[in-house]
Amino acid sequence: MSRLAAVVFSILLSGSLFLSLALTGGVDFSPGQKVFRIPMDSNPPTLDPVQITDTLSDAVGRKLFNGLVRYDADLQPVSDLAERWAWDESTRSYTFYLRRGVRFHNGREMKAADVKYSWERLLDPAVSRYMQTLELVDGAREKIESEGRLFETGGLQVVDDYTFRVCLTETCPTFLMQIGMINAAVIPREAVEAAEAASSTFGRRPVGTGPFRLVRWDENSRVVLRRHEAYFGGRPALDGVVFKVVPSPPMRLERFLKGQFDVSDIPFNELKRMTAEHPDLICRREYLRTSYVGMTMHRSVAENRYEPTFLSRHLKVRQAINAAIDRKHLCETILAGRSTPAQSILPPGMPGHDPHRTAWTHDPARAKALLAEAGFPEGRG
Repeated sequence: MSRLAAVVFSILLSGSLFLSLALTGGVDFSPGQKVFRIPMDSNPPTLDPVQITDTLSDAVGRKLFNGLVRYDADLQPVSDLAERWAWDESTRSYTFYLRRGVRFHNGREMKAADVKYSWERLLDPAVSRYMQTLELVDGAREKIESEGRLFETGGLQVVDDYTFRVCLTETCPTFLMQIGMINAAVIPREAVEAAEAASSTFGRRPVGTGPFRLVRWDENSRVVLRRHEAYFGGRPALDGVVFKVVPSPPMRLERFLKGQFDVSDIPFNELKRMTAEHPDLICRREYLRTSYVGMTMHRSVAENRYEPTFLSRHLKVRQAINAAIDRKHLCETILAGRSTPAQSILPPGMPGHDPHRTAWTHDPARAKALLAEAGFPEGRG
């Protein structure tokens, strides 16, 4: 499990603002306004919720969008756009009761029809990257297999303006967790259509219900967000947030130390110095991420035809690689002590993590023996 060592400051999106450095007016803001400035290593690929697959787009998108539920500090689903919900075992359905008066960035009130539109779009393979989020909804698989030609999904039902029902094909204990992902965010149809009419995409011209709204996006330079004055969660304390593209990790840290940013990651080789010189600025937090070696098990040989790869055919070779990796050494040296050896694909703190599960240990002798058993003594063959 990786640990993120970053120079961070605590902020509250509504109410008081607590920063160790004074906030200054950022680009496109007046002096004295409260602007939080964040460096990022690259341009967000997209800000369309149904297409977000990377952490950078997710970080920006979380400030623009809301879903029916969100995660609390313990990663449990709590109310967001839905005030409450009820599960009916007899019909295998969730009924969500929506907040009234929630406004999109364009000023229109969010209603149950917007949830249906957003989730129908999430199930459309023509635009979505995360259809599996809703694959257990009644009618979802048929829509996915039809490549989106079936617009109506029977399991997504508008009861009235503020009540939305979802019927599942089977009980799914993780359903509420799944719809807490940004991909299930609620968006307005007219914003998607307006972007397309302007020969653009919703991913470049997003509209949501979140605490901030997009006002400027300079490709490979910056993303500028302004406060959403009508945010249902309360008026945000910040006037805006500016994400600035700075590809170089040392440069991000240098510009932070010069007061140009309010947060920064720390390059591995700078951690020792920063800990000694600026211990009051460093905050360590557990980060829910597992780094792993991915192996290609099948390769494409023709359209819709695949064949097993070498690694797919040799289990003991895969096991030998597992035994040859010294996780403890990697964590202590290459990762500068900012990680701990993973015991499973799920890190501590993630629902489903088993603290009693143990991973393979570093055992070169076992690795050699496994290679020999696979027909590759000393790695030859």
